[in-house]
Amino acid sequence: MKVIFLSYANSTTAPLIFLSEEDNANYNTLQKRAYKQHFFLHRDSNTSTKKISEYLSLYKNNIYLFLYSGHANRHNLFIEDESARTEGICQMLSQCNNLKLVILNGCSTEGQVQALLEAGIPVVIGTSAPVSDQKAKDFSVTFFQNLKEGASIESAFELAIGAAKVSGKIEVNRGENEEYRAGRKSSSKSPTWGLFYKEENKEVLEETLPSQTIIQQPENYHPNERLTNNLWKALKNYSRKIQMQHLMEEEGDSVEEGDKHIAILNSLPRPIAEHLRKLLCPVEDENEGYDKISRSRLQQMTIAFETIMEFLTYVLLAQIWELSFDNDPTSTELKPLVNAYLNRKPKQWQAYNFKPLLLQLDNELKKSNIAYFIEEMDIQQMFQKSSFHDAHLFLNILRKKIQEESIAPYEIKELCIRAEESLAEIVSELGYLGKYTLAAVKNIDVLRYRHKNVTSFNHGMVKLMRVFGKLQEEELKLDRYLYNRSVLLLKKEKKDDGKNTQELSLSPFIIDDNAFYLKTDLSKLYFFSHFQKNTSSYTYRHIIRPDDPLLEVSEEKYELVKEQFDVFKQMICPD
Repeated sequence: MKVIFLSYANSTTAPLIFLSEEDNANYNTLQKRAYKQHFFLHRDSNTSTKKISEYLSLYKNNIYLFLYSGHANRHNLFIEDESARTEGICQMLSQCNNLKLVILNGCSTEGQVQALLEAGIPVVIGTSAPVSDQKAKDFSVTFFQNLKEGASIESAFELAIGAAKVSGKIEVNRGENEEYRAGRKSSSKSPTWGLFYKEENKEVLEETLPSQTIIQQPENYHPNERLTNNLWKALKNYSRKIQMQHLMEEEGDSVEEGDKHIAILNSLPRPIAEHLRKLLCPVEDENEGYDKISRSRLQQMTIAFETIMEFLTYVLLAQIWELSFDNDPTSTELKPLVNAYLNRKPKQWQAYNFKPLLLQLDNELKKSNIAYFIEEMDIQQMFQKSSFHDAHLFLNILRKKIQEESIAPYEIKELCIRAEESLAEIVSELGYLGKYTLAAVKNIDVLRYRHKNVTSFNHGMVKLMRVFGKLQEEELKLDRYLYNRSVLLLKKEKKDDGKNTQELSLSPFIIDDNAFYLKTDLSKLYFFSHFQKNTSSYTYRHIIRPDDPLLEVSEEKYELVKEQFDVFKQMICPD
């Protein structure tokens, strides 16, 4: 669906008194057509450079028209009383493949227009001499009124010029190379309006706004197809079962999608696999439509994304903590980031961006020449990939829209498709997680006998790598003991030699309730949620059912977990 993006930026030092009137009038003009699902209307009444960047990324494949209305000068748009360089705006707009028209309803110059045209924008409207706030409002309001009524871009421009002329003399320029300067302030000079385009884009002037409901699911789109294929390929080198499935297909035998799902989900750490399972094959009693285009599917994809990013964060935090026992305290750059993470409020959860913390944790390890426990992981390299960066940005913006409940019904279909593409891109980078085993240590027996000179330790463990079938209980005998009541990430240097197992404790960030209290389930996993300063307690949310009541860790309950977290806080980010 085509997107009409209207952005407005006022100033506290030089307010434009007619700007809010323009904003309201344009919204009221277009909203009825938007409700009929002819297009999607995105209105940003108090824009910022960050919001423009985020929403251009979100809608980049669908934006048809972009309006900026507010202060500007020769090379800048003044947003939040700060300037946004034309080059940055051009770069963002140039990535919007279906963008037809940019309107700079404020000060603009040949530099602004020329840069936009060179960036590939077919048509640009701007002004070349100071134009009064009221004239700019009259032009904008009349332009959109006529577009709404079915006028072409060129006809709407002509009629809008007529409306602006009512309150005084103006001139009109056309063409690619006209020189013009503009402002949005009172002046006695005659303002010049321009409709600029390259000859090869002249036909765009005859375009009109969509007039029919056009929400078509691509004929070749099937929910979960891309996500399944990307996971199946990404895990190929780390799962014997998936390797066998690939071999079968190479030999001409087909592998059923359900069998692929089972192999995929039983190859990943349970916290991640559970949320992917809800997307790929929800059970009947859930019946939330997670495998169909729906609002609940959108939300579940963001939860899966959050879980992945959080899991990576805990792996790096665990390494940083181990590093801190033998090295100087962590850098001043890391402490505020960790503090902000630990002290998030529940309402801030879906607005939290893991990227700055992940990159700084990555930097701390590299600065200390410490190898990743997950050898294949490289956070900086991952974010430097434009496809991963774009997918991460999109899913973060989607999380905010869900939190703000700002998703219109007619957006859901396209957002579902884009969200699956983005989530598929994220998981494509993380297939190596299938090489590692997540497990919970439930008990440790000391094996020491008179007739033997060596003491060994038998660990009762539950592998947390299965969402289909019963979780595996097994014993791991070592000549050393692992951490008690902990959730561990394990790797083996040799496939069949348990003695060479290496471990990274993810506690107290991830805890298994059944490692502390005997339950009917083999495992009941929780992720850390936030620290409650007023009670000096830590709260955790259930991994599989994140909407369940939070689990509170205090001196009265799970005191071992609290003690660990208190030590971690004091070492990494002391008050």
